[in-house]
Amino acid sequence: MFLTSAWCIPPSGDLAGLSEAAADASLDALLAAEEELIGAHRRHIETTMGVVKDEMELLARLDDSAGNGMTIEEYLEELSNILVDKAAAAAALQQQVTAFRRQMRAAAGQT
Repeated sequence: MFLTSAWCIPPSGDLAGLSEAAADASLDALLAAEEELIGAHRRHIETTMGVVKDEMELLARLDDSAGNGMTIEEYLEELSNILVDKAAAAAALQQQVTAFRRQMRAAAGQT
């Protein structure tokens, strides 16, 4: 876990105005969100590695000197699709990062 830093989450006794059960629930929710974000990042990396392989294969097909290659139009179409997918995946992960930061700041603001 990474939320043990003093600046992130105060000890549950310092959550002014919250019962111990509410403080525990808040911390549990934050820890679950942290785990989800880290898992999402890991999946993003795995997916990105697969996409890089796809891009290498795309270039290999374009460069195929045996006459079995693809046209530049086909290449551009596939490359465009890959880039759109990569941008969407990065944007989705960035949204998760932003949401987690908000949740973390909100929890820290409960002191």
